[in-house]
Amino acid sequence: MVNTYIHPEPASWSSQFLQTVMRLIQWKKQPLTFLTGKRLMQQPAKMPRYLSQNYNINTTTHNGREVYTITPQKPVSKKVILYWHGGAYVHNITLFHWNLVAALVKQTGATLILPDYPLAPAATWQDVYHFAQTLYQQLLIQTPANQIVFMGDSAGGGLALGLTQKLHSEQLPIPPQTILLAPWLDISMTNPLINQIEPHDAMLHKQTLLMAANAYANQLPLQDYKVSPLYGSFDGLGTLSVFTGTHDLLLADARKLKQMAEQQTFALNYFEYPKMFHVWMAITQLPESKHAIQQIARLIEK
Repeated sequence: MVNTYIHPEPASWSSQFLQTVMRLIQWKKQPLTFLTGKRLMQQPAKMPRYLSQNYNINTTTHNGREVYTITPQKPVSKKVILYWHGGAYVHNITLFHWNLVAALVKQTGATLILPDYPLAPAATWQDVYHFAQTLYQQLLIQTPANQIVFMGDSAGGGLALGLTQKLHSEQLPIPPQTILLAPWLDISMTNPLINQIEPHDAMLHKQTLLMAANAYANQLPLQDYKVSPLYGSFDGLGTLSVFTGTHDLLLADARKLKQMAEQQTFALNYFEYPKMFHVWMAITQLPESKHAIQQIARLIEK
């Protein structure tokens, strides 16, 4: 069953202004130097001071990587969000991720866990899955699966879905809900709709993403479901929710997932925002972002 929401309001002037600026500075061409010029952002951005002032922050380590647990000073929910950040599997937590997770904690009253998971090219998909699964199994010791929500943006959305599929295939307990924000579902980038969207996308560059995809997959075929969960099984995964925008290259596979849900009858909540860019909800002051975060909170409350 598919529940579809198409945002009825026109794109805000602030979101249009941001995309105009990104086009003027040729934002999508700049990342081309990251993999070739070794300018990868492999360390997490510094946590903003307001986070530690307004939330309880606990930093632990898992497999030698930091894991941040952010809790409201007065928690009102027993839910725990395990959040996987985006960055094409090669970039780390950004300031925008800190702002987004803070907004999610504030809106939901839930605890949020943000892991600094291994990144390509130093790590591959095997390393990332090992880290993610062992961290989750550690979390299960103190938190039942039915109180956990998997969530992620971009590559982190692909990881959240792929991890859910892997756990289910191994008959391990899975969260009842997985929420994907502008997810990277197919790293092969072969959907023909991508070429139609690319002129409208001010952020993402197809060839840059393919470079990152090959670094992450190592020698695994890019359409293997372990790196492209769109090709995996959706039976028994609980409820999936997808947030996407029409000025995002990754819209193509979000729509493909929606078509698959309609044909295979697995549960999917589909949210589409016209003329919104990749992971726009992380610019938390945008009207569309505030609206989406409220929708996410409602999903978690259920």
